Amino acid sequence: MQLSKDSVVRIRVSSEDAGAISLSPVQHRETPLVELVTWIVSVTGKDAPRIEEILKRGSFVLGLSRMRWEAADDTGCLPEVLDMLPDDWPERPLDEGKIREIEVSAGTRKVAIPGEVARARRWFRAESFLARWLASGVLPQPRYERYDYREQADRFRAVIPMGAIAPFREVVDLLPSSALRGALRAHAPTAITMLVPR
Repeated sequence: MQLSKDSVVRIRVSSEDAGAISLSPVQHRETPLVELVTWIVSVTGKDAPRIEEILKRGSFVLGLSRMRWEAADDTGCLPEVLDMLPDDWPERPLDEGKIREIEVSAGTRKVAIPGEVARARRWFRAESFLARWLASGVLPQPRYERYDYREQADRFRAVIPMGAIAPFREVVDLLPSSALRGALRAHAPTAITMLVPR
């Protein structure tokens, strides 16, 4: 198969359950080459030789899905396709209004807070969770980490030290969702990540 940047690739997608025979049906989908390369880059980064090897092999595992397609003979368009994908933007400022999601990590547990919920104020509270966090002089301020191709967003991250647990619990109390407040109080947080789409 010869590829161009406008190619559409017919992909067979099957479940990849480790150590078990999967009985889930194989799905077929027509996927633009740029989208396929984006999935690969989410794992490999913009490593052109590795991506070229995967395209020529015609097989790739993403999460629990194995994707197969007709092996590529010519991948000369790959540099042009990679140029179409976003690069890291370390100078990007963190814009409160554009945050799509906030992820709080507590060990292996993760709690996701939608951006609109983080910006919303509880009844009789002057500030939102997000406004208080970003204005705080005690809570750690997220710094640019990298562009996340799977999330299609820039990641801003901060480690939460033990000394910030009490202020963290105070700011959690500003969330309008009682379910989120309960989930975030249940475990000591270790990091916070804010996702900002382009």
